[in-house]
Amino acid sequence: SVERLNGNVIGRAVLMPCFVRDMTGDGDLDLVATMFIGFGQNPRGIICFDVKSGETIWTHTMAPLIAPKFVQSVDLNGDELPDVLAGSYSTCNFDGEHDGMDDRHAYLYALSGRTGSSIWARCLGGEFTNIEPIIDRQANGRAAIIAWVHEDGRPNDVGRSALVRLTLSGDVIARYEH
Repeated sequence: SVERLNGNVIGRAVLMPCFVRDMTGDGDLDLVATMFIGFGQNPRGIICFDVKSGETIWTHTMAPLIAPKFVQSVDLNGDELPDVLAGSYSTCNFDGEHDGMDDRHAYLYALSGRTGSSIWARCLGGEFTNIEPIIDRQANGRAAIIAWVHEDGRPNDVGRSALVRLTLSGDVIARYEH
């Protein structure tokens, strides 16, 4: 865990790496990581560092947990720079709201890779639900998003799951459930 990183207070969050890309278009590599902490503590979210200098480029705080395996890079807005697509896990730790969202629901977030600002967010699940995004790269060069939305099974319950297909702008195309 990290108390302080380059003058920015991170708290007791564990930084977990997701990927390294040039997120800002400056030709330098940047490291995208999650700030992972539980039990209603802060900060939770995604942070981007300049690999060379170690300086923080941007931080986006979120109420639910974001695990590195739930984070992908894809150009969502056609500017030829990678953006961040992140699924969350609703822990139900009563973490306060961030951007009107809480940790009692699971969201799929789209963030600008350049600034970390929200492009869009969609609530796709309720309590104790994971959302794992998959980028569907189609033969015509376009991409779509498939989100695996699955509940954690409670004792004697296997949980439910669904696949949700979305456009890069976050519009739901289809939802497949059982």
